Amino acid sequence: MILNASFLVLRIIIMQTQLRTLFKYLCSFCVFLFLAGCGEPTQLQTGDNIATNTQTDSVTNTDEATQTDTDTEASSTVTQTTTETETPVEITQLPSADWILNASRNVEELGLLIDGDITTRWATKQVQTPGQWISIDLQDAYLIESIDLDMGASVDDYLQGYEVYISDDGVNWGDAIASGVGSAVMTIELNQVNTQYIQIVQTGSSTNKWLSIHELTINGAPTDGDITETITDTETDTDTGAYICPTMETLLSDLNCTNSACHSVTPSQAAKISLTGSIEDLAIRFNDTASVSSNCSEEKVIDVANPSESLLLKLVSPHSGSQCSNKMPVGSDGVTDDQFKCFEAWVEEIANTNVDIEDPDAEPFVSLTGFSSLNKVKSFLHGGAVTDAEMNTGLNDNGDLDIVELRSMIQQWMLTSEFDAKISDFLQLTLQQENTGTDGGYVATLDALSNNLALGGFLGLEMIADLEESFVRTALRIVKDGRDFREIATTTTWDVTTSVLVAMSYHDYQNRRPFLRDEENPGILRQYSYFEDGDFDDWRQITFTKSDTQAYFNLGDPATAGNLRALVDGDSVAFKSPRVGFLTTIPFFQNWDSNVGNKFRVTTNQAMIVGTGLTFEAGDITEEGDLSGLDVEHAGADECFACHRLMDPMGQVFRNTYGINGTRALNTMGDTPAAFAFFGATSELNDMYDLAQAIHDHPNFAKAWTAKLCNWATSTQCDQTSDEFKRLVSAFVSSNYQLDDLILELFSSPLVTYSEYIDGIQPAPAVILNRTNHFCQNMQVRLKQVRTANGVGESNSTDLCNLSANIQEKAGLLAQDEFSRGALFLTQAVTLDPFLTSGYNQLCEETQSYMVAANAGVDGNNNYNKFFDQNDETTSIENMTSFILGYPPSHAQHDIFKDSLQKMYDIHRSGTLCSDTGQDIVDANADGVVCGLGSNRATALKQVWIAACSAPSVMSIGF
Repeated sequence: MILNASFLVLRIIIMQTQLRTLFKYLCSFCVFLFLAGCGEPTQLQTGDNIATNTQTDSVTNTDEATQTDTDTEASSTVTQTTTETETPVEITQLPSADWILNASRNVEELGLLIDGDITTRWATKQVQTPGQWISIDLQDAYLIESIDLDMGASVDDYLQGYEVYISDDGVNWGDAIASGVGSAVMTIELNQVNTQYIQIVQTGSSTNKWLSIHELTINGAPTDGDITETITDTETDTDTGAYICPTMETLLSDLNCTNSACHSVTPSQAAKISLTGSIEDLAIRFNDTASVSSNCSEEKVIDVANPSESLLLKLVSPHSGSQCSNKMPVGSDGVTDDQFKCFEAWVEEIANTNVDIEDPDAEPFVSLTGFSSLNKVKSFLHGGAVTDAEMNTGLNDNGDLDIVELRSMIQQWMLTSEFDAKISDFLQLTLQQENTGTDGGYVATLDALSNNLALGGFLGLEMIADLEESFVRTALRIVKDGRDFREIATTTTWDVTTSVLVAMSYHDYQNRRPFLRDEENPGILRQYSYFEDGDFDDWRQITFTKSDTQAYFNLGDPATAGNLRALVDGDSVAFKSPRVGFLTTIPFFQNWDSNVGNKFRVTTNQAMIVGTGLTFEAGDITEEGDLSGLDVEHAGADECFACHRLMDPMGQVFRNTYGINGTRALNTMGDTPAAFAFFGATSELNDMYDLAQAIHDHPNFAKAWTAKLCNWATSTQCDQTSDEFKRLVSAFVSSNYQLDDLILELFSSPLVTYSEYIDGIQPAPAVILNRTNHFCQNMQVRLKQVRTANGVGESNSTDLCNLSANIQEKAGLLAQDEFSRGALFLTQAVTLDPFLTSGYNQLCEETQSYMVAANAGVDGNNNYNKFFDQNDETTSIENMTSFILGYPPSHAQHDIFKDSLQKMYDIHRSGTLCSDTGQDIVDANADGVVCGLGSNRATALKQVWIAACSAPSVMSIGF
């Protein structure tokens, strides 16, 4: 009762203004997305070919057809208008071979959900807690009738509670469309909802039961394509012999006009474009929409003023000559003349469709106040609360943001350790150096490195932490030293510890496999017991050189670690496995380990995504190099060949260097010629160093990293065709690729500050969710500010999200930035939903005993490391207002929120219980404290902490 009453009071008293502001931004965002096609990509990417994998329902054509003849030398094109009558859809079990699955737990075993074997299972491998989830990307939109879940032999491991969500983009999920309690064999009815993305969220709890699902099937039907209201099924006019256009859906299917990203990676924007919906829908998506392809960025998908100049027509025209992307269908010189006339008629009709799109300079754009802009930038780059001095300096007399002063403050923040922590998080994500899918063990690359053996059980965890931090430190050093950021691809001098060097030595030999103990296979890394405590934090810079022999590793020899421990800063060490740039680190290989069938295609593609921001696509017109590495049988022809002619020869350099098992160095290096040909850049590839150099030199590097940083800062894909984005790219290049210069330019740009509207600002909320990555770092910095304000030294309890195993678990349930296979940009939750709101509340509640105590911060006291003294609520509430809520004393709303927190405290402390008098706690205290809850000092202040910690201004950035 205390907790519920506290939050009800807080909602009424202090959060109303914040929530109103937050929802104003979020609703504006949703309205704009709805007008723009809500979830459908509005730009074609590389290739810009017409793509659809959706099958139309069968229809019966009725009524009259209106035909328009166009005379030509050989034939005439006829456009028909018909009325379609719906027929019942046929519901079947949907094929699952191409689905992309994800989950909050145990991602590596998700394939067992859909393997057709009831004896296998996917499981959470932990007891059921609210917020666990599974998501399914069906790779196309379907009418979903139902979802069947069979728990097989795990009859008690059914969903304790569930909610089902759908999404247009796999990121923003909206409200639940179904909910209930599960059973051992269950069906969730969805009544033919139209979607591509489905998420099942576990909402119940169990003290001793996992969630275990043996088989998941989805029943549905292809969506009704409805790609044009005027071009429908017919074949040939028997009276005139004229060619009559079929449906565009049928024509595209006949032509095999698709543009998927290669080898089953997550589709790019081009592949996700669906030519379904009304003419108005298509007009919104395509009319005057610029291509985001690096080759086609100046072209419009459909040019309203000059439809014949539309990129879409150029890509299929048999007469347009060369263009920025490959002809479609792939491998052809375009469609036939008759088919092209159908495309012309279709494009003309879409171009002539008037669509009322809201003026972007009015709503939904809502500028931030000067303080909110300042707060947003500091939250991203530092994490601390804005101080009085910063507010008074950074805002002019009108309260608007002073850009000159902001830039000065950014430069100062960039000198701090807090900035280093923030930008390191960005680098770890974008360089893909975080292994997100193994739950604590490097299964493939290091033979199930675990956390249950040496050094009291922490060897595995500490080594994993070092491995994932190693290249992030290396990249950060490049930034801090003012070096060319492209060195992330080519540097052979890395920041390492002894534990990292030992892991590299183990990784240097192809045939090291688990549990083999002969002379050439001396056990597994986790059995090595000669580490010392300092081996996990003795960071120094070591340069890696190339050797023709494997590094020394012997399970029973202390010298394995001892020789490496003796290396000092500036020394070098030789490995057979090339160690050059982000693409050869152990975490990168662990994330994108290969197999016999894949042959490093995914590894190669991810290296291109990280380094160049591009992915292999059929539309790339770059001329291929030596094709010795082409997998002819796998590549086939047409679209698949168009990808593999570039991907396979590049991937050959990986195959020449590394074995499939664990991506370890081959005993004997291969010599099949490899070649680099990728979006306009070509070079020979003799080894991994050549590939690293090709990434370093690629013309899209600057654009790629500007886009990555902008995506991280704005939680959306920035408009790469805008003048402001181009200015940022140019500034990055002109600075000799200094990332700190790019950070300064971007975070003082309206693209981030939202201080004014400029061309290029995307339809994204100015206020965004404070995801775990930022929330935990921000709270750590702000708790340090509390200590400083109280005039006491550092505390060992500022790392809020890691104070206990339970707190770590709660923090792990919150939304966080993530990278994923084939995705050019981060996966980011942007807006609050009930689960996330509850998650922040639970996390803050779990930390209350670490925050509040008697004599908190008093030297020599047992509670020295705590922050808020229950015997001095006035100072505690002041600090919560200034540093946790983030309103400095001279801010106009500081006293309002401080008084509200004080009132909440007083209601808790009131000895007159509202329950005894029969009064409503909210109504009774509307004009002053009349009754309350009778809480003691500690409980009252803890409840105030929970409320402040999970307030909207804390759960969001840009408030």
